[in-house]
Amino acid sequence: MKGKPPVLFTFIDDAQGSNLLSTNKQMLQLCLRHRHLWQFPPPRGGAVGVSMFVSTQTFRSNGGLNKATRKNSTSLILFVTKDLSELKQIAEAFSGETAVGKFMNLYEAATEGGHNFLFVDLHHKKQIQASAFKRNFDSYLLPDDSEKHK
Repeated sequence: MKGKPPVLFTFIDDAQGSNLLSTNKQMLQLCLRHRHLWQFPPPRGGAVGVSMFVSTQTFRSNGGLNKATRKNSTSLILFVTKDLSELKQIAEAFSGETAVGKFMNLYEAATEGGHNFLFVDLHHKKQIQASAFKRNFDSYLLPDDSEKHK
């Protein structure tokens, strides 16, 4: 580990309804600036940063993730939900990646069966990754046909 920077992450779970995710200014700043914390001096440059993981049962709600945090997310893990209106809100929020109807098809394909989820990588590398969408972490889903590709 000599000479390597530390890898830091924060995992927040079961904070729904608290002001931690919705109105806490320090938490909002952490979510917005997490990659730029603890800068290295020149000539190395860069920063240690901290990866943020937030587990929540609702995407949008009072006491849920604020808009700035949602907009700065780099990935999403979406398990089965029975709330169709919330699922549509999520599909609309990710409509920059694919059309709402295609998102819904991807969600259905990804979550079929027990304990599966849709993973959306908003920073996927288009040149080397088949898609931003995966069933779990290992099977790519293509928006055009929603077929799985390994």
